[in-house]
Amino acid sequence: MRVVLVGAGGFGRRWLTAIAASDEVELAGVADLNEDAARAVAGGLPVGTDAVELARRTGAEAVINVTVPAAHHPVTTAALFAGLPVLGEKPWPRASAGRSRWPRRPS
Repeated sequence: MRVVLVGAGGFGRRWLTAIAASDEVELAGVADLNEDAARAVAGGLPVGTDAVELARRTGAEAVINVTVPAAHHPVTTAALFAGLPVLGEKPWPRASAGRSRWPRRPS
């Protein structure tokens, strides 16, 4: 499965190691608001600031979201609404109001 890694910080660098060790996952690109940071860890693969656009451009089938907590919800929501499965490194929001903002599958 081709994936886009979103977040080029410390957690992102750790996930790059896990992705490289997997026979089932292929890194398609790296997204980060700081495109230079993404480029520094992407090893020549495509980079961008928008995970959904990068996934479309590279043919990625899923997103691994390891962004900072403030970006976690918008990145995950955008990917889910674009039809991309998301593996999220961070926990769900603790407040019940935060949990209610996550997209739900139609009945």
